[in-house]
Order: sequence, then structure tokens, then C-alpha cells
Amino acid sequence: MYKKIDFLHEKLIVIPDNVIENCKLDPIIGSLYISDMGYFPCAKNHYRMRSQGSKNHILIFCVSGKGVVKLDGKKYTLKKNCLCIIPANTSHTYYADNTEPWSIYWIHFQGFLSTSYIEWIQHGRVISEINQIQHSKFIRHFNRCYTLLEKGFSIDRMVISASLLGTLLSNVSYKLTEEETFNDESDTVDRCIKFMLSNLGECLDLKKISKEFCISKSHLIYLFKEQTGCTPINYFIHLKIQKACKLLKSTQLNIKEIAHIVGYNDPLYFGRIFKRIMGDAPSVYRKINKE
Repeated sequence: MYKKIDFLHEKLIVIPDNVIENCKLDPIIGSLYISDMGYFPCAKNHYRMRSQGSKNHILIFCVSGKGVVKLDGKKYTLKKNCLCIIPANTSHTYYADNTEPWSIYWIHFQGFLSTSYIEWIQHGRVISEINQIQHSKFIRHFNRCYTLLEKGFSIDRMVISASLLGTLLSNVSYKLTEEETFNDESDTVDRCIKFMLSNLGECLDLKKISKEFCISKSHLIYLFKEQTGCTPINYFIHLKIQKACKLLKSTQLNIKEIAHIVGYNDPLYFGRIFKRIMGDAPSVYRKINKE
């Protein structure tokens, strides 16, 4: 049961199904990706019931007012600065309070690491309280992700949005304090990824990347592993291969030309890297994806 209501100044993005299907198969994005996201301010009469649950996990962050979330027959009040994650395929109902309707940020997400993120965040709780630092970081990362996807669903945008989602979920799990000095280190990784995407045709190494952002190589490796699960160079290689996949599917460029575009002067070496990551040689991948 669903009553569709338009809320003044609402934000809403729905990722197309064909993009979602590509996300599921992508070696980077497939671990964690957004399917829908939005912001409903002062959402009076907002109501949603799914007896069979949703195919996606649903994150709801209440920033003002309050509402009710029912999970498997149990009722929970979601108040200001509280967050709830409804696991996929879980019967649920949620609605805004009649007298103090909530304002909520929400994200529908999936991926083979999504359940692990949920377990890490909830620690057995249904409702989690969010402190001011977490609140600020959530809004900042949400808005960056929303602005990014608002402009389209290219592979580059989906990769960065996946990274931002991972950072957002990490921030709501770990309660930072004012004294901690690494509040903005997630920004370093985001800026590194943007730098990589702008230099896919170059042969960046760890020294060049760390020098660009005035950070030690060891600390850069730590940050990337902490936030993406990859080393910076492996992440960069995956971005190159994703660019190559896009070119193989959407252009008539030959393998040598594509290899050069993504920074490989030796097409044979490029072919070995591509096959190691994608499972097929570039020519086979192109044939399969053009049929």
C-alpha cells in the first residue's frame, strides 16, 4: 500500500533498472550501490507499507519531527537525529507522525557488502542515535552524492556515488569526537578518486598520487583500504578497466586505441590486465556485450 504525495522542496532520484543491472555486475560498484535516494521535508501524511518487504535495504534518517517504523510486528518511534535501516525482504510499515511529521533523508541501497555494513552499523539495534558530527557528515555526503547522480548515471558517477555511500555508512557507524583529527580524511579519498578519473590515460603511481595530495604513501594506502577495500593503485586500475569496458561497448575503436586511451602503450599487457579483472579478453568482452 502506497500513497504518493509530493512534498514541497522534496528531492528524489530513482536509478533506472538497466543501470542497476550493470551495477550488480560491476567489480567495484557491485559491492555497494544506490538504487533510489531522496529527501522529504515536513512529510505530512507520508505512509508506506510493504508486506513482503523491499528488494533493497532502506535507510531512513530523521532530521526533524518524528514518525513510526514497524518491523516484523514491532513498533519503533523514529525521532530527530535518529536513523533506522530496514533490511531487504523484511515486512515493514513506516509513516510520519500526525502532529509532528518527520523530515527524512532516505536511501535505498544494495550490493554484496550491504548486509555486512548493516550489521556493522546496527550492532543489534533497530534505531541508532546520530551525534552532531555524524549528522553534518551524513548531510554533506548525501548532498554530494545527490548532486552527482542528478547530472546522470555514467559509470564514473556510479563509481564515485558507491564510494560516497560507503563513506556515509561508515560515518554513521563510527561515533567521531571533536578531538579526532581525521574528520575530513574521507574527502581525501574522494578527491583522489576524482583525480584518478581525470587522469585515466596517465601512468599514475603511488608516489605521484601521494605527492598530489601532500600525504604519505603509507597513509594513503591505509585510507583507501579503510574506505574502499582496495589499494589506491588497484582502485585506479579498476577505473581504467571500467573506462575500457565503456569504450568497448559504445565505440568502434580497436583494442590498441582503447588501451592507449586508458594509459597502456602495450595492448598485450592491457589485454592481460583486462582479462584478469573482467574474466574475458577485450575482444571477447566486446563480442558478448554487442550481441
